[in-house]
Amino acid sequence: EMDGRVHLTGRSRHNHLPVNEIIAHFGGAGHPQAAAATIKGRPLLDLKRQLVTYLGEELIPPFTAFDIMSQPVHSTTPNTTMEEVGQAMLRYGHSGLPVIEAGRLVGIISRRDVDKSIHHGLQHAPVKGFMSSKVVTVQPTASLDEMQRLLIGNDIGRLPVVDAEGQVLGIVTRTDVLGALHGRSYPHWYQSNVRPGPELGPSLTMLSDMMTERLPKRLQGLLLLIGQEAERH
Repeated sequence: EMDGRVHLTGRSRHNHLPVNEIIAHFGGAGHPQAAAATIKGRPLLDLKRQLVTYLGEELIPPFTAFDIMSQPVHSTTPNTTMEEVGQAMLRYGHSGLPVIEAGRLVGIISRRDVDKSIHHGLQHAPVKGFMSSKVVTVQPTASLDEMQRLLIGNDIGRLPVVDAEGQVLGIVTRTDVLGALHGRSYPHWYQSNVRPGPELGPSLTMLSDMMTERLPKRLQGLLLLIGQEAERH
């Protein structure tokens, strides 16, 4: 506060807090990550109270793994043959399946594993001989940032969503994360109430699917980071 004026400046590192929309209530302007306003003849305390009110109104609740996960989850067992699990992937259109034994998540099997078994003539071998037993999982409350870090950092394509008892509730894939970042896979309540705007057109949707299917995981992760950085400017 200087010379009877209050200089209000806002900065945000997160897309769910668009400071330009908050500052606009005070006659200011800017962009979602930085904005400013100068207010004359208003008590500082009143402005603080108003600011808190507007923050509550404009804050976009970040969505979680529970919001974008796919369910019910198609799964397989350790003793299923690689040929059978490959057929299941084709039937459901998945590139990987969680492996469940006695209600517990024990591994992940991917299309790449199936192709490897066929290449070596081992399509009749059990899943347990090819699955990855070190499974990276998330809780239903995991944020998009957390899921993105795990997918990129572990060079994996999917994250099972588990509850406190370890039961699988759903699964989040790279496609889900890509769609969420670009508005295509936001839950309907989120798109209509919180994040209005055009979705990807058919051609861009196809391009996104092709990128997810064909590009190496680390390159996909790099593109995600580049896209996020571009949105900040």
